[in-house]
Amino acid sequence: MAQAMKGHTEPAGAGTSDHEMARQVASQTSKDRAAEAIFRRERGGALSDREAAKSEKLRR
Repeated sequence: MAQAMKGHTEPAGAGTSDHEMARQVASQTSKDRAAEAIFRRERGGALSDREAAKSEKLRR
């Protein structure tokens, strides 16, 4: 039976700032998924014209 290789592991995200982790997650999140909360919040109508414009931009 082969022996397991010994190595060094680190926790995920070790040495990465909270800001960088948030940026990485945001870049990997589908725009549809990111917009879901906005659509749910505004299902009865946009709170403002500005919010409506944001929703339209996220749909593209």
